[in-house]
Amino acid sequence: MTGDLQPAPLQVDEPLPLGPDDAVPLLRADLVVQRGKSPGLFQVADPASGRAFTLYEFELSIARMLDGRRRAAELVEAGARLGIPVDLAGLHKFVRQLWHYGFLAPAGAEPAAPPEGGGREAWDEATRALFQTGLRLVHLGRPKDAAAYFEAILDGHPGHPEATELLAAIAQGRTIPATPIGDGGERVPVDAAAPPATTAGAAGSPRPRRALALAI
Repeated sequence: MTGDLQPAPLQVDEPLPLGPDDAVPLLRADLVVQRGKSPGLFQVADPASGRAFTLYEFELSIARMLDGRRRAAELVEAGARLGIPVDLAGLHKFVRQLWHYGFLAPAGAEPAAPPEGGGREAWDEATRALFQTGLRLVHLGRPKDAAAYFEAILDGHPGHPEATELLAAIAQGRTIPATPIGDGGERVPVDAAAPPATTAGAAGSPRPRRALALAI
């Protein structure tokens, strides 16, 4: 891991600890999100700097709730409904990490309107309930029980990408860690224009960069 992280050049003030009634900050709308090579992982890229980061799916879910309007307590409650362990202290740590990476929008910025006829397909309430229950069971270490809920989603929505991905992870014996939000430590961004820096270990071999520790 390279030295201390440096704040991005955007004019964004360092976020203060959040109280229950404080509005959450706003995630930048121009970030590019792509599925990673492993289930439950996503690559988030900053088109301005070329830097890219790896987020767990459950971290990405929390990041997407940063709309500049929602109260912090509402985000914590939403995380609980999704089976994502997050409290105000952990949320502040996570928000501060996003600030370091330059992922937060400046004060006064407005969220981008969703594209007409595009973007992510809206889920009906039954599908959302099935997915949330299955996700909770994954986090509770009950993947076989969770698989039944994801299969029920596919019965009604063949090819549903999130359900398909999680079923594949379960079949391969891989689970998504439910690390509490904010407990992943400081992480170093990858600059697309140059190889990621490493720190030599005791034997002189490079120490791999930690991935960011966000399930929908």
